[in-house]
Amino acid sequence: MTTPLFTLIGMGDDGLAGLPCSTIKRIQDADIIIGSARLLGLLDRTTAEQHLWPSPFDPMVNQLRSWAGKSVIILATGDPLWFGAGSTLLKHFASDEFAVIPHISAFQLAAARMGWALQDTETVSLHGRPTSLIEPYIQPGARVLVLTSNATCISEIARRFAKRGFGGSEFTILEHMGGELENRFKFQAQQIPKTPFS
Repeated sequence: MTTPLFTLIGMGDDGLAGLPCSTIKRIQDADIIIGSARLLGLLDRTTAEQHLWPSPFDPMVNQLRSWAGKSVIILATGDPLWFGAGSTLLKHFASDEFAVIPHISAFQLAAARMGWALQDTETVSLHGRPTSLIEPYIQPGARVLVLTSNATCISEIARRFAKRGFGGSEFTILEHMGGELENRFKFQAQQIPKTPFS
């Protein structure tokens, strides 16, 4: 069996507190940790060399290969293989070249907060994708969980619902799920609140 070049670890807004002890130890023992500024900010003091997840990611591929033999961790949010960083990494690495330790996904957390069964719910990621991808899901009685990039994305989705005659659709915005800043807003698509979203 091949030794993985790196380990991809999913994390929530609760940081290390939401991870099992064995995963925390991997992070604490790492030589190099890569992640977003938000996820790196959730770590306790560490001696590991830290790098921000680059965009575009391509230049990091050769760098990761050059670190073979070191303990390298990549932090991602939730389940990295469900609309996450894992799909980007699989474009550059074979599945046996890295290990994955998933966390609860944003979709699982959102379904739990809403009291919806996931098998009866549509899941869509608009994170870094055009909001037009929501169009097929604008239907009577549909339950849709949408991963968004920012508040602009939320307003654009609401406008699309209203334009299609679904202005009375109830929107629930879930922010920072599982973290200390967790928050929830409700509104109808035709009445976007002025309160800024995270």
